[in-house]
Amino acid sequence: MLRLPFLIACLLATLLLPACRQSTPDTPAVNPPTDLFEIAAGPAVPDGYPATIYRGNFVLPSGDILPVPSGQLLTGSWGASGTGMPGGLVPAPDSLELLWFSYADDKFYEGHFLLPQQRMQALLRTGFWDTRTQQHATYTQLTVCLLPTGGVALWLSGGNKVLVGRYQATETSFDFGLFNPGTTRTELVLEVRAQMPPEAQARVAASTVSAKPWDGYLTKYSWKLAFRHPVQLYDYGVDYFSAERTNYPDAPDPRGADQDLNHTPFRKQLLSAEAKAVPRELYLFVRGQYGRKRQLRIDPFDEAETLRAFQTLHAKYPQEPLTLYVDHDERLTQATVALQAGGEFIPLVKSTVQFFDVK
Repeated sequence: MLRLPFLIACLLATLLLPACRQSTPDTPAVNPPTDLFEIAAGPAVPDGYPATIYRGNFVLPSGDILPVPSGQLLTGSWGASGTGMPGGLVPAPDSLELLWFSYADDKFYEGHFLLPQQRMQALLRTGFWDTRTQQHATYTQLTVCLLPTGGVALWLSGGNKVLVGRYQATETSFDFGLFNPGTTRTELVLEVRAQMPPEAQARVAASTVSAKPWDGYLTKYSWKLAFRHPVQLYDYGVDYFSAERTNYPDAPDPRGADQDLNHTPFRKQLLSAEAKAVPRELYLFVRGQYGRKRQLRIDPFDEAETLRAFQTLHAKYPQEPLTLYVDHDERLTQATVALQAGGEFIPLVKSTVQFFDVK
């Protein structure tokens, strides 16, 4: 539980913050930096690989804790949690401790992981610029995903989502009677496994359960987006296989940016070769010749085809950035997409590419 002085400090900070807001007529109002944030802790598992947390806590620099909801049968999903436990106004935690039971593995796992507290604090402080409300916002949840064989993935989630890290717990012995006194271990494992999808059940039967598929999602490549004809990318959103998401820029566009939006920091994240996970969905709002505005949507990328293309070209040209190349007509009515490196193109023919009008 959070100690009383800590809660009083949080309350005072909440009351004082509105009085600190300042703005000028020509500058968007931005909330001032703070070191305390309204954060919830949310647990998850990949679809089809259930688990139950017996004990979970984020440990704050003060030694107080932000509990991770425990005792529930978690059934999904990768990178998203339907259960959150608010923690009040808190700083970024410096560590995470977990003890849980994996039904696919029939094992207990335990780990105490040191977290990049300063990086997380900086991410929370910077947050992002919500282009819908024209206000500064920040992340609101620490999402913990428990992987088969003891893996743990952690994200800061909100309008954007960023991976904090991937950690590995160790198998441990624990009294199953304390974990679940109402039934035997064999009975409970068989009952829960019977609800798993056939593919997961087959892996359990063949003893091939692993975290490899999700570790593949977390792999980052140096890649960029490119268009056949000149366009201005005035907005975009990307969902990645890593469960990360980029919808909003870190800050509002500087004055005069509309003269060449493609060179603003937000667009350069996508148009320049930077380490990023493989995209799963891509929404591009572009302005072509004569001011025509269109939305190009790739929703979704075919998983097997796209991951294989990234893996293949990176293996062939490990020192060269990859290019996700959009081959479109000048009227912005039709397009195809391919991955390119070293003069070699791999068409992504199974991915759905569509243009839509922008009102």
